[in-house]
Amino acid sequence: MKRFALYILLLGASHCAFAQKDTLQALEISINPGMNYRLIAAKNQELSWLKDIQDSLQQPSAGIGIQINHEFGISEKRSYFMGIAYSRQGYEYKKNSLEGFRSYALHHQFIQFPIGFNLYYRMNERLQLAIQPSLLTGALIASTASYVQQGDQATRKMETYPQSVAISLHAQLAAGFIARIDQNWKFRANVVYQQQLKAMGQGALHVRLFTAGLQFALVRSLGN
Repeated sequence: MKRFALYILLLGASHCAFAQKDTLQALEISINPGMNYRLIAAKNQELSWLKDIQDSLQQPSAGIGIQINHEFGISEKRSYFMGIAYSRQGYEYKKNSLEGFRSYALHHQFIQFPIGFNLYYRMNERLQLAIQPSLLTGALIASTASYVQQGDQATRKMETYPQSVAISLHAQLAAGFIARIDQNWKFRANVVYQQQLKAMGQGALHVRLFTAGLQFALVRSLGN
């Protein structure tokens, strides 16, 4: 965690150094609804049967993300940003696929620190195309199993503690349109894909979460 704190401190210092320049700055707040699932791989070929079983039992589930970015640009066509984000990702088991359970879902919550850049293409005075690749370094803050047992109606929850890495790393790509509302405000609508780069566990199966969905954002210009 000390390395993680030092990494965030260095990012913050570099961000402040850039922001002191006479740049175009903006604050972006977005919400990211999407469908979550996982990539799964067996540690070795002899365990491929275990992967096949999990693939037959599991399916995607809905998730959500919230992100706040501070953007600073060097031109009207390119900008850089860093920020903070929360995301809830996971997957679930198919109905009645686990003995004793009507439903069973796994949810993982992350606090993330994105850093990336924007590439813009102006279509007219009010509309732009934009591409936004980024890396999100963060930490897993909670893992929860939500389930309904056979013969029961109530949904129960319990904390789970997978063999997870302390620091998580995700890659994200967003692309879409930015519409100018007035001199200070813009609205952004993207399709977005995010994938975990490092497996969550060190057991027989390596799991990497991913999510695909939409991103809706309000962007507030902070002036020159």
